[in-house]
Amino acid sequence: MIGGRIFAMLSPAVLLSACTLVPFEKEAPEDCYWVTLTAEGDYCQAARDQDNKLLSFYADMNGYNLDDEVCICGKPAAMSHCKTGQPMDLSHLGRQCPGPPPAY
Repeated sequence: MIGGRIFAMLSPAVLLSACTLVPFEKEAPEDCYWVTLTAEGDYCQAARDQDNKLLSFYADMNGYNLDDEVCICGKPAAMSHCKTGQPMDLSHLGRQCPGPPPAY
């Protein structure tokens, strides 16, 4: 009976520790960047990437604040009204980067 109680008390701890040993992480697609939103933009939103490169883009910024760290995905824009930094044509803006595309 005592062995059963000890097992019942240790089982949740063992299960929780097993979950934390190998965290699940998705790799972001190649054209995604972790950036910090800044007030450096003129007509567009501006952000600095981890290499301190200034990127600019046009997007709905409801729910975001300056100094938020977000994930943006996209390619350099061929044409843009953004005049500061590297203009980007965004395909994603979010608090998390998307996972890799599904394999078909």
